[in-house]
Amino acid sequence: SLMTCATPLSKSVSQILLLQVLFLAYLEDRGILPAADFSAATNGKYHSLGDLLYAGDVSALETLYAVLREQFNGDMFVSPGSFGQNEEASSSPSINAKHLEMLVGLRRGDRAASGQFSLFRLYTFAYIPVALLSAIYDHFQHEDIDINSDYSARLKKRSEKRRTGSYFTPAHLAQTCVSLAWKYLPQGATLKNNFYVLDPACG
Repeated sequence: SLMTCATPLSKSVSQILLLQVLFLAYLEDRGILPAADFSAATNGKYHSLGDLLYAGDVSALETLYAVLREQFNGDMFVSPGSFGQNEEASSSPSINAKHLEMLVGLRRGDRAASGQFSLFRLYTFAYIPVALLSAIYDHFQHEDIDINSDYSARLKKRSEKRRTGSYFTPAHLAQTCVSLAWKYLPQGATLKNNFYVLDPACG
């Protein structure tokens, strides 16, 4: 695993790298990041995420991130294994080819426990909703909060989440807010799709 290999990554860096690769997979499967864009960003060397990971080309991945930073807001593609606010990134071993090779199976959908290779991709984000990524992120954020840990440790974890704004809004709550706001839109605006929505609370 990324945390137990010859050049182990910290837990947070490993989790961020996994999320970034999953998001790249989502963009690729939804056609937002087509083969032509992979090729353009890597000077024609790679045409898919799987190709790039299999080659273990960290430099090409960093170049791809630089291109994506121009297209997407936020800190998703600051650098491999970092969201910008990740304090451990600077002290952890840098991402190397072996780390990327470990992620090939994640992209292909290999059965990790048995080591079997799949003739066909076992999953595609063309059908899996993006909410899955949010749920994984939320799981990573909460998994270290042990209800049996001492009270001060739990307070410290919650304080850190408050400081970084690391909160996930459940889908049902987001849908409720959208439904409530929807009825205040001018009549006919939703049919013409010519309106803008401002969310001051959006992170």
